Amino acid sequence: MKKHFFLASLLLLVGNVAQAAHTVSLGWTETTPSVTFNVYRATVSGVTCTGSGGSAASCYSRIATNIATMSYVDGSVLSGVKYFYVITAVDAGGNESLVSNEATAVIPTAPNPPVQLAPQIH
Repeated sequence: MKKHFFLASLLLLVGNVAQAAHTVSLGWTETTPSVTFNVYRATVSGVTCTGSGGSAASCYSRIATNIATMSYVDGSVLSGVKYFYVITAVDAGGNESLVSNEATAVIPTAPNPPVQLAPQIH
């Protein structure tokens, strides 16, 4: 099964900074309909091992399966970490496509808490 699609957008959404809650929103398009999608993530680039037709499983960890839409929100990211994402399409027979292009998200670190200064009397 040859499917061609691209990870079209990557949007980093920052939640409440005090709690350092972050999410990564992924969106993609494809040229032919498929049944579902799998989402893979790594903390090092997997382009080297998948660039020659390697499987996503050899480079990335699968974080979502059977996604029926062309978007996914990863809510399990950590502050200060760089993530790499790829998507695969899966047809009705369970055949998985080659990986999409790789998208990168850098999660910001939480800012330092405000410093409270005591007033000084001169």
